[in-house]
Amino acid sequence: MAKFLFYALPFILALYALIDCAQTPAAEVRSLPKPAWLALIVLVFLAGPIAWLLGGRPRGTGPSPLWDRMRPDPPSRAAPPRGQVAPDDDPDFLRRLDAEQRRRDRDRRRAEGGTDPGEQPTS
Repeated sequence: MAKFLFYALPFILALYALIDCAQTPAAEVRSLPKPAWLALIVLVFLAGPIAWLLGGRPRGTGPSPLWDRMRPDPPSRAAPPRGQVAPDDDPDFLRRLDAEQRRRDRDRRRAEGGTDPGEQPTS
């Protein structure tokens, strides 16, 4: 198992660096032109991929451009998500519910013979 890891890890690192370099836009590659980085990764065992990861990748891009494509977009704070909203989060629903409750209370008070608090007594 140790022999397998000894050979597999550098190969996986080289494959990752090769894919990462190939998917990075040429304008964002640092230090060397993109074709030179690709050749360095392929031709120089272990040192090429490590050099790419330390000196060729764009700064501040996170793990990799490949990862950025796979990661879902963060939710926007500007606009609330559209679609189905829970009733207790929907202000229109709460407004209608409150108006309906007030109407029921008013109708119940009238049926019991009382007056509506919003109504002016007639004399």
